[in-house]
Amino acid sequence: MADPSPDSIDSTAPEASAEVSTEPEKAVQEPIHCDVLPLLVGYQRQHGLRHNDFQRYRRFCTRRIHRIRVAIKLTHGRRTFQNKRITLENLTEERHFHILLLEMERDWAYAMEDKQLIKEKQRKHHHMMSKLRKAVKLAEELEAMVAASPKLLDESTDKELKAYTSWLRGTLAFEQGQWKDAQQHLSASNTRYQAIVAGVEDDETKLLYEQRMQESAAGLRYCAYKLGSSQGDVSDLVKLKAELGESSTMSMLGEQLESTLTLNDKSSNAKQSVEWLERSVAVTDPTTQQALGLIDARKAELATDPSNLKASMSTFDALLMAFGEASQRVQQRLDDELKAAGTNASEDSEARQATLRFLKAYLRADMLEVTLQRNEIMIQNSYTKYQNNEGRPDELVRLYDSMLQIVNESRAVELLQDDPDFQDQADAREAFFKAMRCFYVAQICKRTNKPKEALALFDRTLERITATKAALSKLQTPFSATDDIKATLEMAASEIRGVHVNIKASVFLEATETSETNPDAVADNLEHYDDSASVLNKPIAAIPPPMQTIQCKPLVFDLAVDHVTFPSLKERTKAQASAAEAVTGVFKSLGSWFG
Repeated sequence: MADPSPDSIDSTAPEASAEVSTEPEKAVQEPIHCDVLPLLVGYQRQHGLRHNDFQRYRRFCTRRIHRIRVAIKLTHGRRTFQNKRITLENLTEERHFHILLLEMERDWAYAMEDKQLIKEKQRKHHHMMSKLRKAVKLAEELEAMVAASPKLLDESTDKELKAYTSWLRGTLAFEQGQWKDAQQHLSASNTRYQAIVAGVEDDETKLLYEQRMQESAAGLRYCAYKLGSSQGDVSDLVKLKAELGESSTMSMLGEQLESTLTLNDKSSNAKQSVEWLERSVAVTDPTTQQALGLIDARKAELATDPSNLKASMSTFDALLMAFGEASQRVQQRLDDELKAAGTNASEDSEARQATLRFLKAYLRADMLEVTLQRNEIMIQNSYTKYQNNEGRPDELVRLYDSMLQIVNESRAVELLQDDPDFQDQADAREAFFKAMRCFYVAQICKRTNKPKEALALFDRTLERITATKAALSKLQTPFSATDDIKATLEMAASEIRGVHVNIKASVFLEATETSETNPDAVADNLEHYDDSASVLNKPIAAIPPPMQTIQCKPLVFDLAVDHVTFPSLKERTKAQASAAEAVTGVFKSLGSWFG
């Protein structure tokens, strides 16, 4: 075979080199596509941020980055560490892009984790700001790569990356207190997300973008408040936060919003005195005044929109927390007063102690009353679901159980034990709650096909309804819920009457159907006494008698055995006897020989 000529080699070499050089260029020119926000929100919801567990999410990001690096064979070495960063040269596929996103998310989650621990360790604030700066730096480096290679990402991914980066910058500026920069970056993020939402068709995906925009809007309103351009009250931000729920990204507002609201309430609504049980007590401690004023401010928020259950529950929770803080403050002052007075307390010290005990009992009684109101709203909501066949009576039984516990706790409150009017009200409430609890337990028995138990419990409910009405009639000063209690009792009594008829009719119909399908005679049911008129139509005995089952194999009686003549066997018995005598003779002869 002849060797190839030099001309042929030179002519083919450039073509081969051209083919080799164009292959990586084609790989780089493939634009990377990634839905940034849906991807990250999906990770957040699956790995801890449903419960604001930033540590779990941070650790997931670390594991996920390691798994991707192992899959693409871009680890940092086994024995010695070799930093292999994602640069513009090796950013060739979507998994490389995921690594950069997860590194930013890991730093952001670390910062939010430190923010939760700032109260315990002040040093965490410095570490939090360092991690946020690192996340923003990584985002800026990725933006620089995209700017250097415009074809690296497709158009939608480029928009999402810019929106996410603006949101990160706004979060950093918000934590730094740079309200103008935070407002600028958050506004830019919202503008970009609005443009993205316009091209999204999936409703669930669209909801993710809208939620992120709402969360950023809350931050923008707070920035406007801090810059002095807000027209409304900052309490509107708390309502917005309650409507949005406990979102992980809502932690950007953190305690700043709550502390601002608390400071406003404390400065404007300080309470100077407390009136309770026909007694007025002056509050001299400024901290206690502010705590009591905050309680009144939270109570005022309850009346704004009672129809919104989620917002009302959030306000109730904030109100109960305010009660807890006020009670803790009063208890601390009482302990300090007792410690300072010692064994020989002066009249002034005893007067201060009596005032603090009065405030402690007032806060405890008021908190239990607010808890009753909260549970009443929950009962109304559960009853509506039960009427619409969406709920179960078990939930109502549990709520009425908790109401009984609250009433028993209120009986033990100091200064209320000797108040006859309050004790009468507690008796009426206790009788009412017991009646309603018994009513819904009977409903459970009815649903589980236990008619006898249900009828007995409904009868017991009627007895307790009568007892509740008697307790209400004894009240000298009826409380606010008296009319609602009477209406509920009338509803339960009327429903019980209908249920009585329904259960008895069902039992009668079952008995009638049984008697029609099985028309037994009187002789077949002697163990049951039937005093109804239908017994006159029944026969005394069934004629002809009903067929009975018998065994498949009949019994055989041998009657011919007594008339059978058997052959004689005497000859055979004689032969057997002679053989036996011969054998015994042999043994006798042997015995005589040995003998």
